[in-house]
Amino acid sequence: MLCYIGVLLGIVTLSQSLGPGAYLQLDNCALQNAVTDVLADTGTLLKMANSDTSKKVLKKGKGAVKGITNIKVEKIDFSKIYLNILTDTGIQMFVTNKILITGKSFLGGKTVMKMEVDIVTNSSVKKEDVECPTLVKVECVTNLVAMDVNLPKGILPSAMNNFLDKNLKTILPATVCPAVDHVLSEINGELCMKDMSFPFGQAGSLQYSTSPTPTVTEENIIIELNVQVFEGENLINLPDDQAASPLVLPAASETTLYLTTDLLGRAFTVLQEEGTFNFKASEEDV
Repeated sequence: MLCYIGVLLGIVTLSQSLGPGAYLQLDNCALQNAVTDVLADTGTLLKMANSDTSKKVLKKGKGAVKGITNIKVEKIDFSKIYLNILTDTGIQMFVTNKILITGKSFLGGKTVMKMEVDIVTNSSVKKEDVECPTLVKVECVTNLVAMDVNLPKGILPSAMNNFLDKNLKTILPATVCPAVDHVLSEINGELCMKDMSFPFGQAGSLQYSTSPTPTVTEENIIIELNVQVFEGENLINLPDDQAASPLVLPAASETTLYLTTDLLGRAFTVLQEEGTFNFKASEEDV
């Protein structure tokens, strides 16, 4: 659904009813669809999993992988996804992936690991030093669901299991969690709408940007759209004696675009001055 926000706003513009002070309320389904679209790009996820940053984690520090070299993620396919909105915080993602990882074992043979892994990620809305709604990763946990590994000759299954158990604690977070950073980066890009402009009527235009700090409720992420209405190059404002009326959002859970009466009033002002609502009627019409 997030990928259709621009289309949605375009449709509303064409219906000549959008003005300053709109609110976009995103539900769980909209966010989950956006994440699904990003995860479908497995080529980019593989690049993130095999990035230089991931390789450094595998080679350095106390958790460095021992006994397996040339580690590479060959394949990533997600099979399940569930997303939960965390009130006043951000979102939590549960993704099940089927992953194929290869490497060279300490005995010289090729190690092939086919795994099913659950990835649980908590992210929060960044509230300082941002210009757009921004989700940042707070925690990334991997849980091994199933695994199939080829055993090098001469290695007992118990020894191999102990060896993999120690190394997978480093391999999985280092190869899988960078893909989560990519997912959040893509979602942040879709949420960030800066200095967008849509024409309406003959000389009217709408210019809007998303507020940097959305509100996170139990069921929705609510983003304020700071919209200005122009007639040509002239900014349309409320009369000096008319204060902007507050908007109280209903307790709806579905993705919805809300418009204030002030928005509509400014947009209709432009249309009225252009004569959009003028019409001629004859006696037959009456």
